[in-house]
Amino acid sequence: MGFDVDNFVTTVGVDLRCELCRGVLDNPIRTTCSHIFCSGCILPWVVRTGKCPRGCQRLTPGDLGNDLQLRDCILNLSVHCEFRDRGCRRLVRLREIGTHRAECDHRPLPCTNEDCKLVLSFRDLEKHVTGDCPYKEVGVCPRGCGLVLRQGSAGTHDCVPALRAYIAGQENKINTMETELQRARHSATAREQELTNQIHALRRENQSQALDHRRKLDDLSDRIQKRDIKHKNAATVGFTSFVYIHGIKPRCLIISTCPFFGF
Repeated sequence: MGFDVDNFVTTVGVDLRCELCRGVLDNPIRTTCSHIFCSGCILPWVVRTGKCPRGCQRLTPGDLGNDLQLRDCILNLSVHCEFRDRGCRRLVRLREIGTHRAECDHRPLPCTNEDCKLVLSFRDLEKHVTGDCPYKEVGVCPRGCGLVLRQGSAGTHDCVPALRAYIAGQENKINTMETELQRARHSATAREQELTNQIHALRRENQSQALDHRRKLDDLSDRIQKRDIKHKNAATVGFTSFVYIHGIKPRCLIISTCPFFGF
């Protein structure tokens, strides 16, 4: 998906916009038919349809190439900080927006005091957490219940109702954890079954491959044995012919320890 056109300081021309998502090109990709789209838009499209979104020709992922010059041009455009609705007025280049986002004084962060649901800008967080947050801890009840007192309720603290509320809250936490544990067990069981099935399938495949390889080895061994027998027979025939051609007495052929041919 492309970048939101409303985040740019100046109007971005249509030549820098993706024809699929209509946003400003994010990592522009040029096709062999010279059309340009976001990489995250055109790659799934080509895989799914096998053609250019304009319908001008067939395309494969290999027909797509990065337009680095155009990408560099877009990354140098100025954009508003995404936290401008929280008060940030900084203008930064698109290529620097990630660094600014992580360091912006107006980035939203939750209060770190337990049970406080407030979300504040970073520059206001410390003052709230250590100052006026009603959930800031201010001590322990001196009347014996042992509960932590919060800034907003310390003056009206009543041990009995507070203990009941604390116990109810702990029971809710326990119930939530048990529910999450059951889900985790179910997920683990399903994953275990999936892995077990994969192991069984691999074992069957290995057994099948082992049998196939054994058959191939036996076949190869038979062929080698037959070839050796054939060569030995051919050698015997040749030797016999040699003997008769040169007038050697046949009785030499039955000597089992012929010093010349190892029979």
